[in-house]
Amino acid sequence: MRKVFSVSIGLFLGAVSFGPAQAEVLPVDGIYPAGIDAAIPVERIAIESFDGDSGTALSFAITDALQAVVIDGQPWFQVVPSTGGAAGSIYIIESDQKGGGSARTVEVDPGFDAVLRGTASYSVSDVRVDDRKRTKCVRKDDKGKCVEEKVTLIECRSMTVNFNPNIRLIGTDGALIHQDRASDSRSQKFCADDYNQPTVESLLDPMIAGFAQRVRDALAPRQLGQQIRVLESRKNMASGAKGPFRDAVRLTKNDPLGACMAFKALETVDPENASILFNIGLCFEGEGELDTAADYYRHALEVDPGTSYATDGLTRISDRFRAFDQLQLRDNPQAEE
Repeated sequence: MRKVFSVSIGLFLGAVSFGPAQAEVLPVDGIYPAGIDAAIPVERIAIESFDGDSGTALSFAITDALQAVVIDGQPWFQVVPSTGGAAGSIYIIESDQKGGGSARTVEVDPGFDAVLRGTASYSVSDVRVDDRKRTKCVRKDDKGKCVEEKVTLIECRSMTVNFNPNIRLIGTDGALIHQDRASDSRSQKFCADDYNQPTVESLLDPMIAGFAQRVRDALAPRQLGQQIRVLESRKNMASGAKGPFRDAVRLTKNDPLGACMAFKALETVDPENASILFNIGLCFEGEGELDTAADYYRHALEVDPGTSYATDGLTRISDRFRAFDQLQLRDNPQAEE
């Protein structure tokens, strides 16, 4: 049975001693996979200055995003200066005092495992759209009723910014590890009398940040602490389990460890209830006992195929196993060969 990244008991105790009261949730802390496996062995990454009118901003944003990746308390990447070097070898001939000689080959380390290259550009469209009508009373009768109105047309426009990035992560052997050229666009309508009007930067900057996050998620795992809701429904539950189940749900607010002990005890009272099975599975997931958690989630789905929470739990577990394999590959890059 695999136990993957289990820190949950500490989280449970922390929730009891220090954390604020939560809704009916249990803590699950885990590592989730990078979008691609091919970049997992890359530890030292050089980021070149990108071409294009948004290139510099994008290269800075990606640099910041990759430098911020921390898994298990350790930086995932070492971002190093790009020197334009490449892996290779030098052929050295050494002579001795007798006029003879020998030759040897020395491998050259370029100082990084992969280099990120790219371009980024943007275009702006600013077009007039339907005017806004503003009606103002200009004359009232002696009873205060408006008898004459003036309609003013306020000019309105729509600004659209299109963002076109293109990045490539290339290994020292020249192999393409990852490529992404997902374009994006944002639009905002505004009128001449609006207090806040869009600028190119206000539309462009979030797209640059979003693409940088997209690159980060593709290249590196994520470590997340989540609060997952328990199931509270007592539908089809044995009468002897309903009261203790309600009490167990209440315990999740300030005693998640006690709540899990109570949920697990209820299995003997009603072993075929989807809510009990799911909540026990969630407890095991939080403890890092992922195989056991998956068994309970599958059992919950057998009892009630509509239990989408259990499907989500199985997806999380599958992702965490993939992340575990990626961490193994990181520690032993030769394992994939």
